[in-house]
Amino acid sequence: MLLAATPSPLWYATRSAGTLSLLLLTAVLILGLATTARLELGSRWRFVIHGLHRNLSLLAVVFVAIHVLGAVLDPYAGISWRDVVIPFVSSYRPFWMGLGVLTLELGAALVLTGLTSRWIGQRAFRFVHWSAYACWPLALLHSLGTGSDVRHGWFYLLAVVCVGGAVGAFLAWRLLRGKPEHRAVRAWAGAATVVGVGGLAVFAFAGPLQPGWALAAGTPPKLVHGLAAAAPAPVVPLPANLDDSLKGRLVGVGAGYRIELADLTDPSLSMSIAVASDNSSSAAVTVSRSGKQLCAFDARLLNPLTGSCAGTPLQLQLQIDRRGRVSARLSTPAAAGAL
Repeated sequence: MLLAATPSPLWYATRSAGTLSLLLLTAVLILGLATTARLELGSRWRFVIHGLHRNLSLLAVVFVAIHVLGAVLDPYAGISWRDVVIPFVSSYRPFWMGLGVLTLELGAALVLTGLTSRWIGQRAFRFVHWSAYACWPLALLHSLGTGSDVRHGWFYLLAVVCVGGAVGAFLAWRLLRGKPEHRAVRAWAGAATVVGVGGLAVFAFAGPLQPGWALAAGTPPKLVHGLAAAAPAPVVPLPANLDDSLKGRLVGVGAGYRIELADLTDPSLSMSIAVASDNSSSAAVTVSRSGKQLCAFDARLLNPLTGSCAGTPLQLQLQIDRRGRVSARLSTPAAAGAL
């Protein structure tokens, strides 16, 4: 149980291969657009771009295979072969995993049609080849929704570079060069591109970059709380004079709901408030530090919520907006003992 709850080298290898796959798919998309735009280049450069496009495509397939194999072999997330073949059935972030499965299957279709192009004909090959361009947006959404590194600055910068490079290539080589020929179609395509990028930015800031996204995305609670369930930590009182702001999300769980909060002043401190159903008059509150449980108690569903954590009285004032985003203020009296 301890081994399953702790990320292994395979888990880090899976994440690294996934990040490299996204970079390679972005490069393949840009080179593909450069090829179809028929730039005024010499035959030598066209040959180089075509060969680079083909080789990077094959390299992307290799890293996607490593990404999938590592995810299945590693016990951390409990991903099975069925989960990487059938979309949207995984117990680990099912929707976002499903987008990754669709990316894998589109890539597999492209490889198979490439190997059998002489038998299936150019029309079928081109249809599959063009549909394979959907691999890139699906892979990007999969990375944002499922990736464990989304809230790290380097990954966010990488995503911006990928989107900027792909969109820049699309606008410069397809729209500004008069493709498609109808001006109205180009205008609509450009507008759709701007709206798509804006929507992606809103989604990233409102979803994956917010506290509590792991549970909202469908991560099993035992992975979110780390080793707390496997090895309960000794009870340690909260410090006195707390007056901290917390942020989080409200997530539906069965007939009830759960609120996951992260302390903005002390990032190691977090709270979980579980309500069994809409008719419940009480909630189960868990206070944790660095993934280890400090205390757990039942509290009446009142605002502010009050209780005692290992002998330290606390008060939690909650505010929930229509999108399920939660802000709270945690306070403890001056008489409480210090850590």
